[in-house]
Amino acid sequence: MPFQKFTGRHKYHTHNPLVTIQQRGTISLNAAAVDLLGHPPAVELYFDQETHRIGIGATAESTPASYPLRKQQTSDSYLFSGAAFCRFHEIDFTQTRRFIAEMDGDLLTVDLTGTQATVRKPRGQRNGRPPSE
Repeated sequence: MPFQKFTGRHKYHTHNPLVTIQQRGTISLNAAAVDLLGHPPAVELYFDQETHRIGIGATAESTPASYPLRKQQTSDSYLFSGAAFCRFHEIDFTQTRRFIAEMDGDLLTVDLTGTQATVRKPRGQRNGRPPSE
């Protein structure tokens, strides 16, 4: 088998809508999730206490209690700050966790009982290297 040139970082692409709750409470949506919401400028957050599901709805940035979506420059992900929401509803964000989302009416929903844990080391400690001093 001939050598193949490595041309850069591998980008993870999926057609599944994914929602990630990051370790510091930032919530990210992949492109498939944002597509399902219709590419809104902002989102509203809902929580179903009985089923432990988060609902994410499309809205305008001018809507009270909305969360503006910020596109990441290096990927097709969109971010918003969800730490206060997670703290209020006692949603664990001590580690990064990724969820497959689905539409339920007008809401993109995330079942917190169906998680796929994503464990990450702190920046600078990845690939077995200690942080630079």
